[in-house]
Amino acid sequence: MVMRPDEQQARKVFDVDVNSTIGGLFWTPDRSGLFVSIYSARGADMPRMDLQGNLQFLWEHPGGVDIYGVLSPDGQSLAMLGWNVEGNMWLMENF
Repeated sequence: MVMRPDEQQARKVFDVDVNSTIGGLFWTPDRSGLFVSIYSARGADMPRMDLQGNLQFLWEHPGGVDIYGVLSPDGQSLAMLGWNVEGNMWLMENF
C-alpha cells in the first residue's frame, strides 16, 4: 500500500504472487517508485516498481536467497548485494 501522510485512503500498488515474498523496499530518490527485494523459489530479484505497479528488473538472481540494495547519499547510484547458498563436499583419503 502507498499512502501520503496527509491522505486518509491508502492505494494498493502491487499484488505479490502467492509463491513470492517481499523482503524489503525503499523509495527511489525522486519518489516516483520503489526498489523492491522479492524472493521466490526461483531466486531473488531487485526490481524498480513505479507507483502503477509496473516492474523494471534491475537484477535477477536465480538461485539467490537474499538480495539487498542501498542508495548512495546523492541518490545517483544503487549498490546491490545478493547471495546464495551453495555447498561443497570434499573427500580426504589416506590422512
